[in-house]
Amino acid sequence: MLLAEDGPKRIAKASHLPELNQFRTAFESYSLGKSVGEGGSGKVFEVTDEDGKILALKYLKPEVRSRQKARRFKNEMGFCMKDNHPNVVKVLDHGLAVVSEIEVPFYVMPLYPQTLRAVMREKSETQHLLGIFQQVLDGVSAAHSHGIWHRDLKPENVLYDPITQVAVVSDFGVAHFEEELLHTFVETRHGERLANFRYAAPEQVGDGQVDHRADIYALGLILYELLTGELLRGTGHRTIASVSSALGCLDPLVDRMTRQLSADRHSSIDEVKDELISCIAKTSESN
Repeated sequence: MLLAEDGPKRIAKASHLPELNQFRTAFESYSLGKSVGEGGSGKVFEVTDEDGKILALKYLKPEVRSRQKARRFKNEMGFCMKDNHPNVVKVLDHGLAVVSEIEVPFYVMPLYPQTLRAVMREKSETQHLLGIFQQVLDGVSAAHSHGIWHRDLKPENVLYDPITQVAVVSDFGVAHFEEELLHTFVETRHGERLANFRYAAPEQVGDGQVDHRADIYALGLILYELLTGELLRGTGHRTIASVSSALGCLDPLVDRMTRQLSADRHSSIDEVKDELISCIAKTSESN
């Protein structure tokens, strides 16, 4: 009786998982490994190619598949195939697979062992965290230079390889793409949720005009959290200077990056980078 009751449950659960070697492209076959991540629209698994190389594979979840989400997935994949910036995740291969009896798109990318969230939990040294953050700024800047605004920046969407010490920005699933890079038209409907609310700019939560400065807001929150271990909320929060007096010069930077009105923030990632580098330089000189 116990076996009979447990058997169907196991079968029902397994039916929602893709089978091994179901992910094929014109010249490659990928064997599915463990799950390494999941978002609102996609799942990411560790996979092994025919040469034994371990990679990561992301597919569009069949239970949420729609023309809108398929178009966003296509735009994300197209940009990451085309861009060769070292701090933007690279799409290596792509294809179609059947998951739960529904055909869905997938793409393959390098496997990064950690997210920025995991690095933050390790209580890494400040200079190490700032070095990773500078790479994130470079990746976001590269996207902005192509007219692409991420709109969902958070520590979970920054991938990191501790061996090569390379960080990449990933998950452009809700990004804004300028027309020349738009592989297929996507309409952002009124009130559509464009980001994780924890790091979303005020204009994303409300009905404001969202542009590249929403990314600057999210980056300000991430920088503050990197250095204090807390998420910036409201007024009266503790300062970065109270944690590290040498980095007190970053308080004005975070303050401007996280202004409620987008017009009051920095106009570009380059401005942010200049202020950050200047502060780090002053810190080095004082030491």
